[in-house]
Amino acid sequence: MKKPWIALTCFGLFWSAITLVFDGFLGYGLINQLRAQAFAHTTGYVTHSEVTTDNSGDDGPTHGVDIRYHYEANGHAFEGDRFRYGAGSSSDSDWANRAVNQNREGAEITVYYNPSNPSESVLSPGVDASNLMMLLFMTPFNAVMFGFWFAGAVMLRAKFTTSSNGGVKFFQHGQTLRIRLPRYPAFVVLLATTGLVGFIAIFPIAFLGGGFHPRLSVVTTGLLIAYTSGAFMFLRQRWVNNCGRADLIINHARQTVELPRTFGRKTKIQIPLSQLTGLQIDIAINSGESGSTFPYIPTLSWRNGEFGQGKLVEMYKESAARQFVDWLRPQLKLDDSVEKTVGWKSTMPVHQTRTDKT
Repeated sequence: MKKPWIALTCFGLFWSAITLVFDGFLGYGLINQLRAQAFAHTTGYVTHSEVTTDNSGDDGPTHGVDIRYHYEANGHAFEGDRFRYGAGSSSDSDWANRAVNQNREGAEITVYYNPSNPSESVLSPGVDASNLMMLLFMTPFNAVMFGFWFAGAVMLRAKFTTSSNGGVKFFQHGQTLRIRLPRYPAFVVLLATTGLVGFIAIFPIAFLGGGFHPRLSVVTTGLLIAYTSGAFMFLRQRWVNNCGRADLIINHARQTVELPRTFGRKTKIQIPLSQLTGLQIDIAINSGESGSTFPYIPTLSWRNGEFGQGKLVEMYKESAARQFVDWLRPQLKLDDSVEKTVGWKSTMPVHQTRTDKT
């Protein structure tokens, strides 16, 4: 059971390393473009201006700009060749042609230079649509990366903290016990929503809105939709989790247990404690391209005219699932007589079910 987690950890580290490299390039460009807004400026003239084309890529040619210019600062002459920080090249040739047309050879231009280092200069300071487009492009990759980090933090917390019930929150109000069993953490919903909406938004903007150099209003709208959707779903899921809609409720006065509307249940299910027949841990083996994962699912069984089962929560650590079930059994009045009836053993059997994800 530990090997899949080793593979996922290695994959998560690899994904994070690649993502952070691209984030570094993005951050470098953004910070320097913002910094350049405070640069001094002077008049210069263009000495060379052309669109560059690289045909060596497998995905078609990419286009950049080669713009060189002369300017003077503090009584000294300088030559510059930076159009924007981190401008690079793109498959979209329109932006390169626009830049060259706006900075034709021999034209008089405004050059922005660093007062403390006049040899550092740029022609187009400030953040533009291409910077925001890269931020949108990296959004789903960063969402997956933060998801790996969140899962790692949860595992480390479980490893270094002790709990008698697997770390599950519960609230006692008189004879009513509310056990908080949210299906999805609010932070995971935030990452999933933002990443998915950001991923979807990339395609219409890139193919219909101007490639990686769209209009500023278009890419700003895409970013706002992605991050606002994530924030909204985060607050909604947080409310759902905190208001008790996902609580397992044990009412000792009425001798009932109420299953929440999770795991596909359309309505809450109320069951007399006397009808309970067992509590077991199921394993759902999820097979996918990145390997197999093994969520441990405490599952309640009952008999009330017909046999029924209800999943309670997914856990990704076997010891936590066992601690939770061992703690929950007495709360549900599953006593020794029930043990003998259903064949319960302190070393709980684990039932495996396979779910293939392709």
